[in-house]
Amino acid sequence: PSTMATVLGAERAQVEEACRRGSEHGVCVLANLLGPGQIAISGDTKAVEAACVAAKELGAKRAIPLKVAGAFHSPLMAPAAARLREALAKVDIRDPLMDVVSNVMGRPARTAADVRDCLGRQVEAPVLWEDSMRHLLGNGFRTFYEVGPGKVLSGIVRKLDANAKTVNVDSTASVAALAYADGRRSVRSLTSRPARCIAFPTTVSSSSREIGLRRHSSGRHRGKCAHRTRGGSEVMSRICESPHFSARTSTRRHPSM
Repeated sequence: PSTMATVLGAERAQVEEACRRGSEHGVCVLANLLGPGQIAISGDTKAVEAACVAAKELGAKRAIPLKVAGAFHSPLMAPAAARLREALAKVDIRDPLMDVVSNVMGRPARTAADVRDCLGRQVEAPVLWEDSMRHLLGNGFRTFYEVGPGKVLSGIVRKLDANAKTVNVDSTASVAALAYADGRRSVRSLTSRPARCIAFPTTVSSSSREIGLRRHSSGRHRGKCAHRTRGGSEVMSRICESPHFSARTSTRRHPSM
């Protein structure tokens, strides 16, 4: 049996020591470094439980077991990672048209080889979320868009930089509003402005029928639901009509991607 847990209010070194102690009972590693005082661990159930006890002894405020199906982002996922790499070997992956910061490296994956490597590793590698955000902040980005329900990630960004601006995009209406932000009529105008980090959802919800944008670059939606960047509401209506997107939990991949 395997599991994960979140350790709150402890430094990375303290959590690493807790994992070291937990490893006496099996696999136990850092799995997700979200930000200061918020780190997830992963591994064999007994090892993670022992690490949680050790973390609190070392000064952590809380250690909370997570209801998950397995020990994600740990060596226990090696069999799944191997199968994923086999599948990726058959996929045509191209160099990104824009910087894509990989949470495996904490920096941009700029080539097709980097993208393939990161996708293959991310199942068993720790999520370097804090490192990724610090990379963006260090390169002048100050506005971040959190896509999906909740504001956890926005709060973490503000912990890293109190001057950072965060915007929540959690509905079709907010996506459309984003396209009209600052009186501008296109998504391209947002990405062309300096010191911005912009993100779009890649999946849809069967309950809310919120539609996700697969990828955006150079002012064109790669899914070809719009031939050129348009106002937010028109973009969303075209996405709904596109045969390459459906209001299901998983979306279909466009042949050009």
